[in-house]
Amino acid sequence: MRYSLFVVLCLTFYCALAQEQDFNWVFGHHAGLNFSSGSPVPFTSTIYSVEDCASISDSSGELMFYTNGVNVYDRTGVMMPNGDSLATNFPWQYGADAPQSVLILPVPGSSEFYFLFTRSDSALFYSVIDMNLNGGYGDLAVKNQMLYDNPVQRYMTAIKHSNGEDWWLIAHGLADNFLAFRVTSTGIDSPAISHTGIMYYYAGFNSHVEITANLQGTQLAFSSAYGIHLVDFDRCLGTFSNFQTISLTETPYSFAYSPDGSKLYFSFHYNYFPTYLKQLCLDCGGPLDSNITEIYYRADINFNLAQIQNGPDKKIYVAMSYWWPPDTINSIYNRKLSVINNPNALGMDCNFDTATISLSDNFSFIGLPNSPNYSLPPLTAECDSLATGISSSDSEDGFIFPNPVNDVLSVNLKELIPLSGFIIADESGRTVLSGKQNFITDRKINVSSLFPGIYFIRISSNGKQIFNRSFVKE
Repeated sequence: MRYSLFVVLCLTFYCALAQEQDFNWVFGHHAGLNFSSGSPVPFTSTIYSVEDCASISDSSGELMFYTNGVNVYDRTGVMMPNGDSLATNFPWQYGADAPQSVLILPVPGSSEFYFLFTRSDSALFYSVIDMNLNGGYGDLAVKNQMLYDNPVQRYMTAIKHSNGEDWWLIAHGLADNFLAFRVTSTGIDSPAISHTGIMYYYAGFNSHVEITANLQGTQLAFSSAYGIHLVDFDRCLGTFSNFQTISLTETPYSFAYSPDGSKLYFSFHYNYFPTYLKQLCLDCGGPLDSNITEIYYRADINFNLAQIQNGPDKKIYVAMSYWWPPDTINSIYNRKLSVINNPNALGMDCNFDTATISLSDNFSFIGLPNSPNYSLPPLTAECDSLATGISSSDSEDGFIFPNPVNDVLSVNLKELIPLSGFIIADESGRTVLSGKQNFITDRKINVSSLFPGIYFIRISSNGKQIFNRSFVKE
């Protein structure tokens, strides 16, 4: 199944790879930071967000709009005409009470349309923002459309597809279902589902932490009561594999990878003390649980280190929230962020400074904008056979026939695995058909609905690619 955009999106055009879409951060109580000069400069917004928020700029770094997960505001700080009551089930002025319940992605190939994803504990939704509306300030042309009618955990992120244009929207359902929805210029595919990792039996505060991808798009980190979880990601197939757990006595709240992917930072934030920031070295060798360094720990101060986020200047920023009586929403103010100045460095050489980044007369609470790596480039090696040329239709791992094909493609695999996932993509790498199938008992795939042209079929099992072929549809 494919969730298609309305006809106006047929007018979208190709644009250059965005480089500055995370150059404006909007968060907290009227806080904003602009990174265009190379260092963060504070400005005033109209947002009121305790935790969840997102903002996006265009490819030249001009702020487009922002949201607290409940309302959407244009670049001047005015709520868009249709920008209220997003589907997050948090109908209050302080925004969505979850770390990652909202996410903004540009529609691939367009500079005027944006997907806005929201989630509740029971479902996942999408809206479409058209910047041509409202006198060029934007409005929601499509609002609160159901994308996934099942419970999802309180986090989501996105990673660029291997082609460097499309996206994988990443969420987690019940049980061990990792979800990856491919987002293209024409709509949103049904999710590729990977069964790996821990089991979730309901959605809610059991997942009151965030998920973070490294800037290379190859690994993600999140946590549970069991500790830190790491899982590898395939940007070609949208599949997860190599799940690992590093046991801890506490549950980290927020994560950020160093720019080179060699270190993972995590914070601990709840409504009590102490607070800390730790570093996990991923390339130091030996057991991972022996490679954790405590960067900051305090038990005698009245603030917590909260969400942490990669900045466009290759530093990592840390929100600070005060929890001190009276504990009303108006009393947890903080006028500065903390920063990791050299996040690629080992241990204390990372140079962590507390409360050094000014927010002027504005305040942070818990959250920072949910921003994926908008500038992740395409892969050139791992997925070449999917995006270019026609490969042989017969080799030691199996074969397909007939080729060219008219209606039914037969797949014969040498590696007999009962249940395998397959995708069929066109020459641009866009998935046009996908599913799961037992190729031992059912070797046929109906491709009669495809237009004539060159296509590529890839088959995977347990996160491992086992078959990759091209064929011609007549």
